[in-house]
Amino acid sequence: MDQKKKKKDKIGKKIIETIFPFMSNQKSNLQTIGQGEQVQKKVDPYMDLCQFEYIYSSMKSVSEGSISIFSEWLKIMQADLIDLNKLSQLIINGINDECKALRGVTWRILLGYLTPSKKQWINRLETNKKNYVALVDEHILSTLRNNKQPAQNDHPLNRSKDSSYNNRFEDFNLWQTIENDTKRTRQREGFFHIENQEASLFEDDQVAILRQKRVDTEYNYDVLTRILFIYTKLNGQYIQGMNELVAILYYCFINDDSILLRSQAEVDTFFCFTILLSQFRYNFFSKDDATICNGFIQNKIRVVQEIIKKHDFRLYDHMLKIKIDPKLFMSKWFMTVFTKEFKLYDTIILWDHILCELDDKNELLNYIALAIIHWLREDLLKGEFGEVITILQNLENQKLKMIQLIETTLMYKKQFKLK
Repeated sequence: MDQKKKKKDKIGKKIIETIFPFMSNQKSNLQTIGQGEQVQKKVDPYMDLCQFEYIYSSMKSVSEGSISIFSEWLKIMQADLIDLNKLSQLIINGINDECKALRGVTWRILLGYLTPSKKQWINRLETNKKNYVALVDEHILSTLRNNKQPAQNDHPLNRSKDSSYNNRFEDFNLWQTIENDTKRTRQREGFFHIENQEASLFEDDQVAILRQKRVDTEYNYDVLTRILFIYTKLNGQYIQGMNELVAILYYCFINDDSILLRSQAEVDTFFCFTILLSQFRYNFFSKDDATICNGFIQNKIRVVQEIIKKHDFRLYDHMLKIKIDPKLFMSKWFMTVFTKEFKLYDTIILWDHILCELDDKNELLNYIALAIIHWLREDLLKGEFGEVITILQNLENQKLKMIQLIETTLMYKKQFKLK
């Protein structure tokens, strides 16, 4: 037996000693662990979720450093009421790749979608699934099934709200507008352009009518489109950039280790997106509240500028001299919650940190902006207008280290009280 395998078996035994005592009152579906093998029984997915047994499948080759995270997380979850402060402090620096099985449930809890009491989880998931299916039926399927002859005084050019022609025209245009964005979502990663491998909630071919020629195939971006279409029908205007937020949630949920949570990915993404947008509602510019939103974003930018002016006048003065308007880069940062600034994995780590903010997530974005500028400071001081704008509008190419960025964000949060 080579040294690598010995070390792996040793870690496997330590997992049993460290983690399983916290699960001693539960019947594990894991019959063996260690020796590089796992033998699993067929489990009820609902029990699998509430007893967290699905996370064991990700523990075959974890490092010793991750063992303490798993064990501490399980201890927090064993309480009758989950302590949100303890949970957020545990993962405030981000969930590493070995512990990613913890992310799906953790995000749902921190967003307030799953309650601190696990007793309500299954009912919440089942109820919301029924509600979402009903929404899709009302706003998509029922419209497509409605083959009634239009009223005699109706016609294709009728723009009345009561016109069936007009409603179909508006729905089609809305779908196309959203789809144009979802098709472009993180194209370099390719995930949203692959076929949706999970069993679709909506296998009725009528859903595919809005996709026109692709009646046999559903891609991941189709799911994003459907979520955003329903959200817009319920809440008003679709705004470009919403697709980026939905994409991060859906990517994490559809790649969950839990069978049940994967099957809930579309439903839970819709409801978690709704919660998230209620917290960042003024970050998006719409026709109806443009003045409020503009004022909100401008105030955030002003606050960041004042901090820089007070504590790093050299940088502030340089940016002023080369005529850099912070709105040219910060507006996008705040509006899309930094989803377009980093590679997918780094964005998810940053969102671990953002969702851990239990008080004011929007204020936290200010600290993140300060941290980014902190780490780019030397390059910014050396650059002229074109170079500086290129740096600030293309953060993905700047080789920022996410762990350092989060640590600096925490430092600024502690140091400054932003108003």
